[in-house]
Amino acid sequence: MQEQHTEDWVLLVHREIAWACGIDHTDHQKFQDVGELTKHIANEHENYFPGNESGTIRDYAELSQIQNDPSGSVTNVTESSAPEEELTKHIAGHLRTLALVSLEGTIWQSDEYSTPLDLFKTSSCQRPQEVFEVEKEVSSSIQRILPSLRDNSPEAQVDKESNPQLIRPKMSEQRLTEQNLQQCLGPHGIVQPDSSICIQEFHIWMRSNQSIGIRGRADVPDGDAQFVPAQALEQFFTPDRLKKILKALFEAHPPKSHVSPNTIRSSYLKALAILLEIGEGRYIECFVHYPALRDQNLPFLNRPTNFPVTTGSGSDMFSRFAERQWSYCAPIIKYDIDTRWKSDHILPILCKEKKGEGASAVTYRIKLHATHDELALYNNDPEIPPGNVYALKTFHQYSEQFYEKELQSFSFILDLFKKKGNTGLIGFYGSFRHGRRLNVLLEYADGGTLEDYFKQHSPPSRGVEIIDFWESLSGILKGLHAIHFLVEDDQEAALLLGYHRDVTPKNILCCMADAKNPYRCHFKLGDLGVSHFTKRVLAHDAGGTKTYGAPECYGHDDYFTKTPRTISNKVDIWSVGAIFSEAMEWLVHGYKGLERYRHQRSQEHSDMRDFRDPGCFHNGTALLSSVMAIHEEIQCDLRLSDTITAGSDGVPGILSIAEEMMGRDYQARPEAARADKRIQDMVNLSRINLDRLPAARSRIHPVRAATVRIDPLRKLRMSLLRSDS
Repeated sequence: MQEQHTEDWVLLVHREIAWACGIDHTDHQKFQDVGELTKHIANEHENYFPGNESGTIRDYAELSQIQNDPSGSVTNVTESSAPEEELTKHIAGHLRTLALVSLEGTIWQSDEYSTPLDLFKTSSCQRPQEVFEVEKEVSSSIQRILPSLRDNSPEAQVDKESNPQLIRPKMSEQRLTEQNLQQCLGPHGIVQPDSSICIQEFHIWMRSNQSIGIRGRADVPDGDAQFVPAQALEQFFTPDRLKKILKALFEAHPPKSHVSPNTIRSSYLKALAILLEIGEGRYIECFVHYPALRDQNLPFLNRPTNFPVTTGSGSDMFSRFAERQWSYCAPIIKYDIDTRWKSDHILPILCKEKKGEGASAVTYRIKLHATHDELALYNNDPEIPPGNVYALKTFHQYSEQFYEKELQSFSFILDLFKKKGNTGLIGFYGSFRHGRRLNVLLEYADGGTLEDYFKQHSPPSRGVEIIDFWESLSGILKGLHAIHFLVEDDQEAALLLGYHRDVTPKNILCCMADAKNPYRCHFKLGDLGVSHFTKRVLAHDAGGTKTYGAPECYGHDDYFTKTPRTISNKVDIWSVGAIFSEAMEWLVHGYKGLERYRHQRSQEHSDMRDFRDPGCFHNGTALLSSVMAIHEEIQCDLRLSDTITAGSDGVPGILSIAEEMMGRDYQARPEAARADKRIQDMVNLSRINLDRLPAARSRIHPVRAATVRIDPLRKLRMSLLRSDS
């Protein structure tokens, strides 16, 4: 398995080679591919070429690892060496030389010495004994192509002593042409001078200034994508630094036409950064003449007409540019409806924390990069704290109908009420599709849901805290009023009646306003996925909550459950009354008392044959006996400091309003605005009366059954409710 090369070939490959560059040879630096080695030769050895004749370029694209014998010779291979190692050494020996001779005569212009070799011998340091690291392991790609490289033909068998080379690589040898050289070196036959200090500064800066973002692809985990903030790019490319980079790129070989730093700063900064990253910075000369290649047109989803044309090994420049461009194309997040982002777009989401999951969507807490967040320009709610923190509601692929429904609901309400200062609804900041992911961007409720609030906080004990709590919770009535009555400005004051249909503790969100007082917060309605709007006073039931649903929504058998029923938006008023009922129990007896209350309702339903909605507040027509019993118990166990829950001095309290809301006759239930006004009057009166009550700030929780005076009208109403059931 030996073959003798021609004399010219042997002389070309095995001529004396010396090296002088910045490689730390004791650190065993090695080159990973032919292009990397060729680029190094062009940068570090451009003044040395062993001969005046044209050299040879070899195609070793499949070799992922280059290795060489320490002595630089390929003649000391013994028969005991592994064939793979022998071949690796042989190829590496050829490649090291060929990388040098491939550039011969192209840049050499000095007449000071008779030959480049004379120049090199005069100016270089002593040849090191080791340039490449030799490893016993052979890369898998070399092992894979070994059979095709062996030459087993009879004429290849020669006397080992006459020619010690063992294996002939069956690679095609082609003469170097101007086109070949440009393929190896880039435009004008010159590679990007990455060793330049200013370009090194760019590479170092770029790697240290990337931020974590999120792609819309299932195969890319969240946090694996990185982007360069647009503002940071502008700050790095100062006029002075940009001039230095352009000088480094074009100093040896000036561009054919003027490249203006001002033009680049205004329109081509991202393009320049991408080109520098992929080692093609000199191509900025081709970009600045075409408006289609400006940064504002990025990303390029298809190759633009005026994109530079390359051939050979450079023919993939567009694919490399297109792959890297996404790191510079993170969008500015603004308010918009149903924006479509490609899955490759890297969104400027710095962190993403899962907070909850429902049947149709998953909710996350996210933080946007500050320089990419322009949602505050749209936000007119001064109560929303800064910090670029939002809630991201991502709908499952099969839940597009709920995504569309939520968009429709928020769009209806927000345009008419949010801008007018209504804070009873969770903030809505638009929606977008990221690949196949459907997303709604909402205000982040740092206090969680009302259900979370009940679990995490102890009930208020001081009178002022109790008033604060009820004032905060009543805020949901403002949101409900926004949904119930919408006036279309462009249709001559046509009235739209909205239905939330899913008012539950899990769909009421809490935004904390005072870190020292958890009872002074903002409760807001969220999750409008089952809301709908109509111009009719009565509409068909569209589903929704069962536990907090009104009696008219109850279906006692399969037929009535599946048959559309006519309801009004007063079903939402019932739901708020039911939530107030549970809030009163929590306020008086804590979360354990609330759990007991829920168990008692379910227990009462278990005694009813075939009741379909266990845990709700009614028996299909009127309030449960267990609900009325809890309400009486609440009155008995109120704190002395509480003058608002059950009322005081003959003035009705929250309990009275809650029972009106849960009245059997939906027409008698108060509208949201009226109920909110009554509660605000109670709040104001209770604050005035605080100073008159010595025990108002008491933390004692006495039972005051003997002193409780139940309003006679309320006693009559309770009797009627019992008779209905």
